[in-house]
Amino acid sequence: MQYALGYAWKLNELFMNFKSNALKIDGESLRRLYGNEHKKLLCYRVFRECVKLVVDDIIDNDVEFRLPTGSRKTSLLMHTYRDEDFKRARQNGKFSEVDFLDSAFTGNQIILYMYGHRNMPKTKQVYVNKELKQRITEYTHQKRVYYGKHPKTLKDYYNAIQAKFPKIPATDLHKILNFGWKSLYLINSYGGDVLIKDSSFWFYIGELRTDSLAHFEYYKKKLRNKMRVMYNRKKIPWDGYYYFGLSEERYAEYVNSKKRRGRPRKYYEFGKVILYKVWDECSIAESGLKYFFKIPYPIDMGFTFYTDNLKTKEAEFILEREPLKFSDILVFNNDYDFI
Repeated sequence: MQYALGYAWKLNELFMNFKSNALKIDGESLRRLYGNEHKKLLCYRVFRECVKLVVDDIIDNDVEFRLPTGSRKTSLLMHTYRDEDFKRARQNGKFSEVDFLDSAFTGNQIILYMYGHRNMPKTKQVYVNKELKQRITEYTHQKRVYYGKHPKTLKDYYNAIQAKFPKIPATDLHKILNFGWKSLYLINSYGGDVLIKDSSFWFYIGELRTDSLAHFEYYKKKLRNKMRVMYNRKKIPWDGYYYFGLSEERYAEYVNSKKRRGRPRKYYEFGKVILYKVWDECSIAESGLKYFFKIPYPIDMGFTFYTDNLKTKEAEFILEREPLKFSDILVFNNDYDFI
């Protein structure tokens, strides 16, 4: 299936705060080696190759890859679903390619484990391209069970990466790889999903929903999350307004209240509303609403807040539109401010 994943963090976004000027290699050397002088492109290439090596090692050698995240233990490894867990996963659409008799009611998938303060891991599923998935399925049919019994760290891959990039200073490779894996961890810890790919490789940490409505809601949730992280990372100044939307029925009530005879009303009651600091987030979160307002606010209340009855004289009507469809919110079809 083809999935819309515009909300996922790509390589250029993982490295957006990386100080590539600190790398020793110069632009002229890069131009001779790779045909361009952009250091960020080198970062993407190096990190993607490392991810490929790690994924191959996990699939073929039952490796537990421990990310360079210090005391915040984080690992990538294969998880084996057995018996009832396998049956439940299959009922939910997973492992459709697995012959349950050949596999003895087991299925395998790479999982990202992020351990918290109480040592209880948060887990996220990892999806890979067709060829890698077929290899996992072949091992599954051979009744291979994974335990992550061969722990490795980034140091175990330095020589292999150095062999792939022999002209790049070792210190540069170390900086790139450490930053890349730490950034991947941070984005996932913030609630974001990550997509790393090229023409023959596809590596996605997140969820894939076969139900279109469920994926629409998931897309909105993850896109809003990404907007917030980008807002903070780019240090966007707040415009001083909060935004909210009204249904057609409630907007009609608002219009009628303005038309009533007598002394003009200073204050209008909008009822229960959620207010949003960022217009793009408001537009996406309230995709089913048609009418939108903004109000100036004296203090920053965070990205969203709820009020039982918004009573104000400063609400300014800014937009009437039709409810949004999935195609209307796609990153590909929009010029969002922070993405």
